[in-house]
Amino acid sequence: MDAQNGWTFAVTGKESLKQTGAPEEQASAASYSAVVERTGRPRALHQNGTVLSKGKRKSEEVFAADGTGYVREGAPGTPWVKGPLTDPEIAAKVEDPLAALASFTTYIERNERIEVTRTNGEIKLQMRIPAGRLADRAKRPAIAKAAHEFQPTLDELRAAGVTADEERIVLAGFEETLTLDARTYRMTSYRFSFGFAIPHQGRQIRYKQEFLADTRGAFTGRIEIPNAVR
Repeated sequence: MDAQNGWTFAVTGKESLKQTGAPEEQASAASYSAVVERTGRPRALHQNGTVLSKGKRKSEEVFAADGTGYVREGAPGTPWVKGPLTDPEIAAKVEDPLAALASFTTYIERNERIEVTRTNGEIKLQMRIPAGRLADRAKRPAIAKAAHEFQPTLDELRAAGVTADEERIVLAGFEETLTLDARTYRMTSYRFSFGFAIPHQGRQIRYKQEFLADTRGAFTGRIEIPNAVR
């Protein structure tokens, strides 16, 4: 998709965390929506969105370039947080739809089974894993991707006293779908969802995440990190 200067995407996401048998009001859930601008030359990203959590909305703006992420959670004037994209907390804030292209390239290189269908001028590539373990991430790149997204939440659970090891944390479904235009092979949409079940004190904690991205069109501008952000 580098034939254009860049692309604009509409993205939405949601995640939830709930312990079986616990009151509904103790469950945690959040949703997210944003417009993402992404360029290939130079490789950079800018996203503007809103997070809804516990009934409260909060704006969120993110820049990413040259291996560094810049995150501002809150209204203009709120301090920016800067860090390497290798930092799980920073990486979790960056929603790059084009990363799906690299994911499916990796699956093909690792001989993962990908379902391919052609309908109505579209090509759909789909990766599904019905079940697995968090410990399987060392040998399966799709589970490694889910584990990467799950890591900030797992760190919070560890801090709260959850001790289940990776052999006991179960992948409760994984589905990733990349849709391409059959004529141009450009990405038109992307869907990604997974869940984990974590045993704790005789119960299970259920974590779920879903991400959706739709290509809105070409982006003709240039993404530059403002001096105030640096």
